[in-house]
Order: sequence, then structure tokens, then C-alpha cells
Amino acid sequence: MKSKFVWGQFIFGLVPTAFVAYVMVNHKEFVALYLYGGMSLLAALMYLLDKKSAEAGSVRVSESTLNLLAVLGGWAGMLVFGPLIRHKVRKKDFLLRLWLIVAAHTAFWGWLFYSKQTLAAWVAHLAFG
Repeated sequence: MKSKFVWGQFIFGLVPTAFVAYVMVNHKEFVALYLYGGMSLLAALMYLLDKKSAEAGSVRVSESTLNLLAVLGGWAGMLVFGPLIRHKVRKKDFLLRLWLIVAAHTAFWGWLFYSKQTLAAWVAHLAFG
């Protein structure tokens, strides 16, 4: 049973990851794509470090650090890599925060996609009105 739950999380995590990547490629937002990819790789490495630290009983990576990485774009690495190494797959409070971050990022990129704006135009509008 546990194996199906973990694979379900993995497969469910691919959906927003694929959607956001599609929007970035469709809008030619390659800088954002590379930043998200880099942050996701860093988040996956931090997950692995935290899991190894937990197994060894040493100093752990704080959940606030992991949350910050997720907010900065590393959520895809956490969604995809976490279930593969079976890390934080049962921590409901952490997963709730992670999914709220995922929902915010996915909603933003969905809005950008359907509004036909570019990220640069949106940032310029925020900065200069």
C-alpha cells in the first residue's frame, strides 16, 4: 500500500511541473525555466541531504529552508524527487505548505499563459505601472 501512495504522489507531482514547464517553453521564458530547473535541482539535493542527515541522526535541513526553496521555484524538484527517495511523504503539514506553494506558482503561470503576457511585460508593469 505504501508504495502506491508514494508513486501516486510522484505522478500527481508531475502534472503541475509539466504544465508550468509547458507554459515557460510556450512563452519562451527560458531564463525562468533555467532558474526553476536550477532551484529544483538544489531542492532535490537538499532533500537528499536532509534524508541522509535524518538517517544518520545529525543536523537536519530546516523545513523553513525547504519552504523557501519551494517558494523560490524549487517545488518541482521536491514534488518529483521526494517520493522517489521516500522523504517527507507522510508529513501532512509540510506537504500542505508545499502544495499551497505549488498552487500559487501554477496559478501564476496559468494566468500568464491565458493572459498572453510575457513575464518581462508583467514585471515591467509592476515596476513602472
